[in-house]
Amino acid sequence: MRPLPRTGTRWLVLTGLFTLALPALAMADAPEPRPVIDLRTQQENVHQRFLRMMSDHHEGLVQMGRHAQERAQNPEVQAMARRLADKQQREQQEMLRMLRESYNDNHQPTVMPKNRVQMEQLGRLQGAEYDREFLEFVIMHHHEGNQMIHDMRPRFTRRDLREMATRMEEDQKREIAEMERMLGWPGGMMESGGSGMAVRKDS
Repeated sequence: MRPLPRTGTRWLVLTGLFTLALPALAMADAPEPRPVIDLRTQQENVHQRFLRMMSDHHEGLVQMGRHAQERAQNPEVQAMARRLADKQQREQQEMLRMLRESYNDNHQPTVMPKNRVQMEQLGRLQGAEYDREFLEFVIMHHHEGNQMIHDMRPRFTRRDLREMATRMEEDQKREIAEMERMLGWPGGMMESGGSGMAVRKDS
């Protein structure tokens, strides 16, 4: 048998290589698979994020309330500060327990920057001016917390978390009304702005 011409050999080799390369080329042109979205994980992240954020938010009022117990002039304001700090601390402990048990998250609450600024401002005041500013800061703080609940609660699937958030919101609304009465504000002078910021209605 006569040997195949060299050109024919080269053609067979090239054809074979091209055939082997086809699957790789097809894979390169194929679209990347879409990532699988785990809805359960998304819901858990919403719950965990809320618990972390709200426990930090509570830390600001716990520290502000402890400070006011010593610095407030009016006994009624001192009593209010004690009740607020005790209640926020109990709620915070409940949220930290949920983080540990449900998400293995040993979160350590920290004061949010805005609350830190408010405490610094309070530290420069005294007497009746301190009392008034403290109550106004707490009203703003409660409105911000209620706005956070309003924004995130619709995505909750945990019944215990929904019930806790609703209880917090209702309690804070009652406390806002009580502090507005102490300040002598007719009909409530604060409302939540579109960004969740509490603003004076007459501003």
